[in-house]
Amino acid sequence: HNTSVVVVDAGLEPVPHGVLGELCIGGSGVARGYRGRPALTADRFLPDPFGEKPGARVYRTGDLVRQHATHLEFVGRVDHQVKVRGFRIELGEIETVLVVHPAVSEAVVQVRTEGEAGRRLVGYVVPAEIGDGGLARALREFLAQRLPSYMVPAGFVFLDRLPRTPNGKVDRGRLPSAERLTVASGDRIPPRNDTEKRVARILAGLLDLPAGEIGIHDNFFELGGNSLLASRLSALLGKEFAITAPLRAIFEAQTVEQLARYAGTAAAPAAAIPRVARTPFQPSASPR
Repeated sequence: HNTSVVVVDAGLEPVPHGVLGELCIGGSGVARGYRGRPALTADRFLPDPFGEKPGARVYRTGDLVRQHATHLEFVGRVDHQVKVRGFRIELGEIETVLVVHPAVSEAVVQVRTEGEAGRRLVGYVVPAEIGDGGLARALREFLAQRLPSYMVPAGFVFLDRLPRTPNGKVDRGRLPSAERLTVASGDRIPPRNDTEKRVARILAGLLDLPAGEIGIHDNFFELGGNSLLASRLSALLGKEFAITAPLRAIFEAQTVEQLARYAGTAAAPAAAIPRVARTPFQPSASPR
């Protein structure tokens, strides 16, 4: 019906089917622009590089989609693309997977930068039933099976409802801070000894997480740690346990249990050198 669509990359070149790109709409239904906003018009309404009609325009929707043979798959918005730990992430892709989980009614993913942990992904979830009941760990495992590890949120904030604007859209600016972040629950195994408790306390302070949420099998990097924070963790462990904790050890021992085991081993006193009885020196008789 005199309407055309094309999915383009950042350089406004068409992308193959199945590749993520921005949806542009052309045809006789496209407006001439935004009234009284020439800068925004120039950004969104472009000369149609694919049509044959002189003066035709296409409208950049800002929607990220994948084109298939029979339909367009909506993924998210261009303005919801973020960069975390060197990876470019589309928040809508994570949200799309989250709401597939049967225990999730609604979900939004946001990047938070509060405290020492820096930029990290946080999932805001409205459970389908009252109470999370171990949902945090279940969601992490669910996402880990379907998305790369860098797209799995560091934790979740469970809400009764998502804040919305007067026209019904999610008001991301009113999402609460990550102080109520839940990283694990249900089958979480709490620290069992003093060393594990001290390691968990260090991780909680470094990652701005509640100490009571961290179990012995929780992974430092999965909780939002990165190479910069790993350097700080190395220094904090060294100070806490009076040991030398090279950066390599943080990458090899990533869970609370492994880090505690390393700290306990490194802090163990070295085997004592056996004392040898001293006897007076007797010079041997020189041959004649």
